[in-house]
Amino acid sequence: MLINKDYKVKTVFFILLFTSFLTGCTSYGSRSYSLITPEVRSSTSDKKNVKITISSNVWNGNPENLPAYLTAFYIEIENNSDLPITVQYDDIVLIDQFRNQYNELLPDMASNIIVQKSKSKWYFHPSISIGFGSGGYYGGRYRGSYGIGYGGYGYGYPYNRNPFYWPYNHAYYNNYYSGYYDQDYSDLFTRSLVPGVIRPNARISGFVFFKKLPREVNTFELYISYRVESADKQYNLTFPYSVLVY
Repeated sequence: MLINKDYKVKTVFFILLFTSFLTGCTSYGSRSYSLITPEVRSSTSDKKNVKITISSNVWNGNPENLPAYLTAFYIEIENNSDLPITVQYDDIVLIDQFRNQYNELLPDMASNIIVQKSKSKWYFHPSISIGFGSGGYYGGRYRGSYGIGYGGYGYGYPYNRNPFYWPYNHAYYNNYYSGYYDQDYSDLFTRSLVPGVIRPNARISGFVFFKKLPREVNTFELYISYRVESADKQYNLTFPYSVLVY
């Protein structure tokens, strides 16, 4: 059977057009991530008796998507003196180039941010259908019919529960999506830094969390203070950083 070339060309064109459409939809909701440099920075004070080391871009625990919603640092504080020192939550702050201050988030506050941000995300799932019809010879040429249709649906948390739109077992999908969104947040609590009194020749370490830095921020400073209890003296250390967005 002979098929008109023009008919075939139009069909291929529509297929390529909607393939590119689908490719664009898969990137829907993608975002840029930031790299904080330098990735390791350390400083000492009080005659090198107290050493503070900060590492950035090193979160590898659960939830895995934490860097998308929070700014995290791994901090190690070593007290090499013969006197106890004290570090509190409000002794660790971040100030950006616009002089906006970010206070350290407690683990439960950090987890709540991730939960709420994850629930508010929406996803777009396009669907496409292609139909062809047959024709015959009219006026000495083959005539055919074709059509391409597409559609999409979105769902967030909770997902679309319309029984007329989602004809599948709701109990099954409820468990499925519940498991997807109910991530493991244990590392956020067990691996966080717990400030307090650091005994002589001891050290503490863990992650600290801040709100996600806005895209317009490209430089900031991380401030850490501690006090020597017996001398009633406070020391302040400053760690400058840059942000690379890619």
